[in-house]
Amino acid sequence: MTEVANQAHASGREDSGSLFVVGTTAYAAVRAVSAGKGDTVVVSGAAGGVGSVAVQPAKNAGATVIGLAGAANHDWLAEHGVLPVAYGEGAADQGGRAREAPSRGRGGASRSQVRYSR
Repeated sequence: MTEVANQAHASGREDSGSLFVVGTTAYAAVRAVSAGKGDTVVVSGAAGGVGSVAVQPAKNAGATVIGLAGAANHDWLAEHGVLPVAYGEGAADQGGRAREAPSRGRGGASRSQVRYSR
């Protein structure tokens, strides 16, 4: 057997193979934390390969998603319904948004319900 799945015409084998790995890793991470309605999920590297895929099923499951990413990626995260938080100095202070999100009606999670996925 030389092929398991069809390859997209515009991509090479390396790209096609890596997309499977990225998607499987993101799916497993979201499933591992059982993200659902009322939960808050924090995704580190939310605009990266795995993170950008992980935020989508977490949002689709009804979770409030907080994405750690560089400022240049905040617009993309916001377009996908993710609350962006910048890396670096002050990130811990910005992370307080996880506690504020329920008070703004964006998930209803208590602190004990905040789950993390890397």
